[in-house]
Amino acid sequence: MRIFLPLPSRLDNAAAFSLIEVLVVVAVAAILMALAVPATSNLMAANNVTRAGQQLNDQIALARQLASTRGQSVRVVFYKPDSTNFSAIQLLGGEGFSNALTRPAVFPETFALVPDLSPLLNKIAGNTNSSGNTRIAGQADVQGLYLTIRANGRVEPALVSGTDNYVTVARNPGTGFLTNNFTAVAIDPLNARTTIYRP
Repeated sequence: MRIFLPLPSRLDNAAAFSLIEVLVVVAVAAILMALAVPATSNLMAANNVTRAGQQLNDQIALARQLASTRGQSVRVVFYKPDSTNFSAIQLLGGEGFSNALTRPAVFPETFALVPDLSPLLNKIAGNTNSSGNTRIAGQADVQGLYLTIRANGRVEPALVSGTDNYVTVARNPGTGFLTNNFTAVAIDPLNARTTIYRP
């Protein structure tokens, strides 16, 4: 009795991958992933600095709007939630600025205000009526610097337009090294309108 084994067809050979082909595909995928990680990291850092600057701008604009619509002063408090960097903002109003008007806004990741590049903070820090410990959202007293936006839009302490009216937010501000990843927000001392500067 003869047994005939079927011969492999060309279709069976075409459907398989060789080991070399699989290794080439894996190597190309690894190279593409290695190239994509730094680009993604830079994109995320740029996104975060934009978000931090926008958050700062939005809080000041909201304070101006609340002061105008309520007809009473609103305090913008920059404070250190971790006792290290000014990385959070809270809006306070009411009698003696004892009521929280918004939830605390905390900058993303390691972003914070840069004191050396924020003349507004230095102006506030030099004014004993605009610095000191303050109670934020039910927490214990935290170190804060604050400015007040009046119902007519004026900012206190009084600012000089174009010289001491901006704050800068960047990543890792304590390192003393500032790249082009920062955002500066200028505040008009007469009407509290904000302008964002981004390199």
